[in-house]
Amino acid sequence: MLPMAPLPVDGFIARGECAGAGKITFPGYGGEVEVFPRQDADTLYVAFELPDKVNRPPGAASGGRTGIHC
Repeated sequence: MLPMAPLPVDGFIARGECAGAGKITFPGYGGEVEVFPRQDADTLYVAFELPDKVNRPPGAASGGRTGIHC
C-alpha cells in the first residue's frame, strides 16, 4: 500500500487525488454517486463525488459535480 498525503477538503476532487483508489458507483438523487475508498497502513481515505444540484450564477466555480473527502 502506498502512503497518501492528506487531501484538501475543498469541495472538489482534482485530477489525480483519487489515483490508486477503488471506485464504487451507485444511483443517487439527480445522478450517479461515485465513492473512492483507499487505505494505507494507518488510515482509511474516502472521497465522494456527486451531482451538484445547487443553482450557481454564470461563471461560478463548479463542474456540475461536488467532491467530498473524508
